[in-house]
Amino acid sequence: MNVAKDYHCGSGTSTSALAFGGEDPGGLSAKTESWNGSGWTEVGDQNTARRSAGAATQLATTSLIFGGDTVGNGTPTQACESWNGTAWTEVNDLNTTSRNLSGCGISTAAMAMGRYNPTASNYELVEHFNGTSWTEVADMSTSRHSTSGCGTQALGLCAGGSSNSVATEEFSAAFTIAVD
Repeated sequence: MNVAKDYHCGSGTSTSALAFGGEDPGGLSAKTESWNGSGWTEVGDQNTARRSAGAATQLATTSLIFGGDTVGNGTPTQACESWNGTAWTEVNDLNTTSRNLSGCGISTAAMAMGRYNPTASNYELVEHFNGTSWTEVADMSTSRHSTSGCGTQALGLCAGGSSNSVATEEFSAAFTIAVD
Protein backbone atom coordinates (compact mmCIF):
# COMPACT_ATOMS: atom_id res chain seq x y z
CA MET A 1 0.00 0.00 0.00
CA ASN A 2 1.13 3.58 -0.47
CA VAL A 3 0.57 4.47 3.20
CA ALA A 4 0.92 2.07 6.14
CA LYS A 5 -2.36 1.62 8.00
CA ASP A 6 -4.11 -0.63 10.43
CA TYR A 7 -7.75 -1.23 11.48
CA HIS A 8 -8.79 -0.98 7.81
CA CYS A 9 -11.11 -2.99 5.55
CA GLY A 10 -10.49 -4.70 2.23
CA SER A 11 -12.11 -6.54 -0.64
CA GLY A 12 -11.36 -8.14 -3.97
CA THR A 13 -9.01 -10.71 -5.44
CA SER A 14 -5.25 -11.07 -5.86
CA THR A 15 -5.41 -9.10 -9.12
CA SER A 16 -8.12 -6.56 -8.30
CA ALA A 17 -8.51 -5.41 -4.70
CA LEU A 18 -9.51 -2.45 -2.55
CA ALA A 19 -8.23 -1.30 0.86
CA PHE A 20 -10.19 1.42 2.64
CA GLY A 21 -10.54 3.29 5.91
CA GLY A 22 -8.37 2.55 8.92
CA GLU A 23 -5.71 4.57 10.65
CA ASP A 24 -2.44 5.74 9.11
CA PRO A 25 0.44 7.67 10.74
CA GLY A 26 -1.57 10.89 10.27
CA GLY A 27 -4.65 9.62 12.13
CA LEU A 28 -8.00 8.27 10.92
CA SER A 29 -8.08 7.66 7.19
CA ALA A 30 -10.74 8.12 4.54
CA LYS A 31 -8.33 6.96 1.83
CA THR A 32 -9.21 4.18 -0.56
CA GLU A 33 -6.50 2.36 -2.50
CA SER A 34 -6.99 0.06 -5.48
CA TRP A 35 -4.69 -2.91 -6.29
CA ASN A 36 -4.35 -3.95 -9.97
CA GLY A 37 -2.22 -7.04 -9.41
CA SER A 38 1.09 -5.20 -9.33
CA GLY A 39 0.64 -1.88 -7.54
CA TRP A 40 -1.59 0.33 -5.40
CA THR A 41 -3.27 3.55 -6.61
CA GLU A 42 -5.23 5.97 -4.46
CA VAL A 43 -8.80 6.35 -5.70
CA GLY A 44 -11.90 8.12 -4.28
CA ASP A 45 -11.88 8.83 -0.54
CA GLN A 46 -14.70 7.84 1.78
CA ASN A 47 -16.99 10.61 3.00
CA THR A 48 -16.22 9.69 6.64
CA ALA A 49 -12.75 8.72 7.87
CA ARG A 50 -12.97 5.75 10.22
CA ARG A 51 -11.20 2.74 11.71
CA SER A 52 -12.44 -0.54 13.23
CA ALA A 53 -15.42 -0.69 10.85
CA GLY A 54 -17.28 -3.62 9.37
CA ALA A 55 -17.41 -4.32 5.66
CA ALA A 56 -19.36 -6.34 3.14
CA THR A 57 -17.56 -6.87 -0.11
CA GLN A 58 -18.06 -8.57 -3.40
CA LEU A 59 -15.29 -7.30 -5.63
CA ALA A 60 -13.08 -4.26 -5.78
CA THR A 61 -15.92 -2.61 -7.71
CA THR A 62 -18.63 -2.94 -5.03
CA SER A 63 -18.14 -2.62 -1.28
CA LEU A 64 -19.96 -1.44 1.82
CA ILE A 65 -18.37 0.00 4.98
CA PHE A 66 -20.38 0.48 8.16
CA GLY A 67 -19.89 1.55 11.74
CA GLY A 68 -16.41 2.11 13.10
CA ASP A 69 -14.67 4.79 15.11
CA THR A 70 -14.90 8.18 13.38
CA VAL A 71 -13.36 10.33 16.13
CA GLY A 72 -10.24 8.35 17.00
CA ASN A 73 -11.04 8.04 20.70
CA GLY A 74 -13.21 4.93 20.51
CA THR A 75 -16.52 6.71 19.86
CA PRO A 76 -18.61 4.47 17.55
CA THR A 77 -20.75 5.59 14.63
CA GLN A 78 -23.77 4.34 12.67
CA ALA A 79 -22.48 5.72 9.34
CA CYS A 80 -22.65 3.47 6.28
CA GLU A 81 -21.22 4.07 2.78
CA SER A 82 -21.40 2.17 -0.49
CA TRP A 83 -18.58 1.99 -3.11
CA ASN A 84 -19.57 1.74 -6.79
CA GLY A 85 -16.10 1.26 -8.26
CA THR A 86 -15.45 5.00 -8.50
CA ALA A 87 -16.83 6.81 -5.47
CA TRP A 88 -18.33 6.33 -1.99
CA THR A 89 -21.96 7.31 -1.36
CA GLU A 90 -23.57 7.73 2.06
CA VAL A 91 -26.47 5.27 2.46
CA ASN A 92 -28.80 4.53 5.37
CA ASP A 93 -27.01 4.09 8.70
CA LEU A 94 -26.90 1.08 11.01
CA ASN A 95 -29.62 1.11 13.68
CA THR A 96 -27.03 0.94 16.48
CA THR A 97 -23.75 2.84 16.76
CA SER A 98 -20.99 0.26 16.59
CA ARG A 99 -17.25 -0.25 16.25
CA ASN A 100 -14.98 -3.28 16.26
CA LEU A 101 -17.58 -5.21 14.28
CA SER A 102 -17.44 -7.71 11.46
CA GLY A 103 -19.52 -8.10 8.39
CA CYS A 104 -20.25 -10.38 5.49
CA GLY A 105 -22.24 -10.41 2.29
CA ILE A 106 -22.26 -7.92 -0.56
CA SER A 107 -23.06 -4.23 -0.83
CA THR A 108 -26.77 -4.91 -1.50
CA ALA A 109 -27.22 -7.81 0.95
CA ALA A 110 -24.97 -7.45 4.00
CA MET A 111 -24.84 -8.53 7.63
CA ALA A 112 -23.24 -6.69 10.60
CA MET A 113 -22.34 -8.67 13.72
CA GLY A 114 -19.94 -8.90 16.67
CA ARG A 115 -19.96 -5.20 17.60
CA TYR A 116 -18.92 -2.92 20.42
CA ASN A 117 -20.61 0.19 21.79
CA PRO A 118 -19.14 1.50 25.09
CA THR A 119 -22.48 3.07 26.13
CA ALA A 120 -24.59 -0.05 25.49
CA SER A 121 -24.67 -3.38 27.22
CA ASN A 122 -25.94 -5.35 24.20
CA TYR A 123 -23.10 -6.49 21.91
CA GLU A 124 -25.19 -9.33 20.49
CA LEU A 125 -27.13 -7.44 17.81
CA VAL A 126 -27.11 -8.77 14.26
CA GLU A 127 -28.40 -6.48 11.49
CA HIS A 128 -29.15 -7.17 7.80
CA PHE A 129 -28.82 -4.59 5.02
CA ASN A 130 -31.04 -5.05 1.96
CA GLY A 131 -29.39 -2.42 -0.22
CA THR A 132 -31.60 0.31 1.26
CA SER A 133 -31.93 -0.05 5.02
CA TRP A 134 -30.71 -2.00 8.07
CA THR A 135 -32.97 -4.26 10.17
CA GLU A 136 -32.13 -6.04 13.43
CA VAL A 137 -32.71 -9.74 12.79
CA ALA A 138 -31.15 -11.66 15.68
CA ASP A 139 -28.96 -11.65 18.76
CA MET A 140 -25.72 -13.60 18.94
CA SER A 141 -25.53 -16.34 21.56
CA THR A 142 -22.16 -15.06 22.80
CA SER A 143 -21.76 -11.34 23.60
CA ARG A 144 -18.51 -10.16 21.97
CA HIS A 145 -16.85 -7.76 19.57
CA SER A 146 -13.69 -7.66 17.40
CA THR A 147 -14.86 -10.79 15.59
CA SER A 148 -14.21 -12.19 12.11
CA GLY A 149 -17.07 -12.58 9.69
CA CYS A 150 -17.43 -14.41 6.38
CA GLY A 151 -20.09 -15.74 4.08
CA THR A 152 -23.24 -14.20 2.70
CA GLN A 153 -26.22 -12.47 4.26
CA ALA A 154 -28.21 -15.65 3.68
CA LEU A 155 -25.65 -17.76 5.53
CA GLY A 156 -22.77 -16.14 7.42
CA LEU A 157 -20.30 -17.05 10.14
CA CYS A 158 -19.08 -14.96 13.06
CA ALA A 159 -16.02 -16.31 14.87
CA GLY A 160 -13.66 -15.45 17.73
CA GLY A 161 -13.60 -12.00 19.22
CA SER A 162 -13.14 -10.25 22.53
CA SER A 163 -12.72 -12.02 25.86
CA ASN A 164 -10.63 -14.71 24.13
CA SER A 165 -13.80 -16.13 22.61
CA VAL A 166 -13.51 -19.30 20.56
CA ALA A 167 -17.23 -19.29 19.78
CA THR A 168 -18.40 -19.64 16.19
CA GLU A 169 -21.97 -18.85 15.24
CA GLU A 170 -23.84 -19.38 12.00
CA PHE A 171 -26.48 -16.84 10.96
CA SER A 172 -29.23 -16.57 8.40
CA ALA A 173 -32.27 -14.34 8.26
CA ALA A 174 -34.26 -17.07 10.00
CA PHE A 175 -31.99 -18.54 12.69
CA THR A 176 -28.83 -18.44 14.79
CA ILE A 177 -26.92 -21.62 15.63
CA ALA A 178 -23.82 -21.91 17.80
CA VAL A 179 -21.49 -24.20 15.85
CA ASP A 180 -18.51 -24.47 18.22
